[in-house]
Amino acid sequence: MRFIVLFFAVLVAVFAQVYRMPLRKQVNLHATRLTPQGALTLRTLGGVLYQQAHASIGSDLLRVSDYDDAEYVGDITIGTPGQPFKVVLDTSTANFWVPDSTNTGVPTKHNFLSGYSTTYVKNGKPFTISYGTGSAKGFYGQDTVRFGPNEATTSALTVPRCTFGQATSIAGIFTNDTIDGILGLAFHSIAVDNIKPPFIEAIDQKLVQQPLFTVFLARDGPETNAAGGVYTYGAIDTVNCAYQYTAYVPLSSATYYQFRLDAVYMGTYRNEKGWQAISDTGSSLIGAPPDMVQYIASMLLAKYDPTSGLYIIPCEATFADLALMIGGRQYDVAETKCALAMSPFSGGGFGPSFILGDPFIREYCQVYDVGNKRIGFALAKQQFT
Repeated sequence: MRFIVLFFAVLVAVFAQVYRMPLRKQVNLHATRLTPQGALTLRTLGGVLYQQAHASIGSDLLRVSDYDDAEYVGDITIGTPGQPFKVVLDTSTANFWVPDSTNTGVPTKHNFLSGYSTTYVKNGKPFTISYGTGSAKGFYGQDTVRFGPNEATTSALTVPRCTFGQATSIAGIFTNDTIDGILGLAFHSIAVDNIKPPFIEAIDQKLVQQPLFTVFLARDGPETNAAGGVYTYGAIDTVNCAYQYTAYVPLSSATYYQFRLDAVYMGTYRNEKGWQAISDTGSSLIGAPPDMVQYIASMLLAKYDPTSGLYIIPCEATFADLALMIGGRQYDVAETKCALAMSPFSGGGFGPSFILGDPFIREYCQVYDVGNKRIGFALAKQQFT
C-alpha cells in the first residue's frame, strides 16, 4: 500500500510542469480611470479594472505582448480545438471572461463559439461585472483553457474544466479596447459569484510544479506589438530575473496581492507613514495618495495634462529615483522621464492606498506565491534601459 501511494505521488510530480507564457505589448488608446461600483480605484493607460470583491514537474511560460509600455497582452485559447483570444492577465481581479458568439455589438473581437468545442460544458448561470467606465455581462460556461497560443509546437499550461464568463454584452471602455477579455489571477476569495480562477484551478488539479507564478515585463519603449515579457507558471523565472536575490514579504490580505509599503522617498521628499499596497499587472502607472502625487509633481515642476491624465515633466530634467521601502529593503523605480509614473489614487477609506503597476514590475520581477501567501521581488534583467 505504501508503495502504491509513493508511486502515485511520483506520477503526479512527473505530469506537473513549469510553463512559460510569452506576452506582447500593445497600445491602449484609452487613457482612462476605471472605477468599479462600490470602490474608488485607479486604472490608466492599459489598466483595465480593479475589482472590489462581490459576491514532468516543470513550469509553464506565457510570453506577453507589450504595446508602447502601455498594455501587456497574453494569447490564450479556450476549447477543443482551441479558439484564440487576447487577454489582459490581471493580478488584481479573479474572474475570467471573453466575448461570446452571441455578442454582436463588438464585431472586431474574437468571440467564443461553444458549438465548435468538443470539451465545452454548459453552465448557463448569468453573471454581471460592473465597473465605473465599463461592464461585461452574460452567462457562465466550462471548458479547457490553454495559457498560450494555439500552436502544436508550443508547450503551454492547459487547464481542463475551467469556468469562465461568456459575455453577451460589453459596454464602456471594453468596447473599443484591443483586448478580447480579462483573465484574473488574484485569489478565489474576491471572485464574483465565487467562480474559481483558472490558475487556482491549475493548482488544485496539480498541474504546476509549485503553487506560484512569476511575472517579468520587458521594457521595449515605443515599439508596437513588441515582445512584452513572460509569465512563468509553476516556478520562479531564472532566465529574466535575478532570482538568487528574491526578497519575500507576507501578504497582509490574500485577496489581491496586498502587502505593507513602509516608506516612500524621492530626493528631499520622505514619507514614512506606512500604507497597504498591491502589485497589479493591469495598471500602467503607480497609483498613490493624491496629496503625495501632487507634492512630488510640484517638486518636479510637472504640469498636469487632462488629455492623457499624466503629469508632464520636461524630458531633459534630471531628478532622483522614486524609492519604495518594502520589508526593510529599498526598491528604486527609475522610470520617470517626460511624465511622472505616478497618478493620484484614492482607496475611498478602505483597501490599499497604493497600486504598484507596470513601472514597478518592469524594474522588479514579481513572484506571486499563492501557496505560501507571500510575494517576492527580484531585479529584472532588462534588455533596454
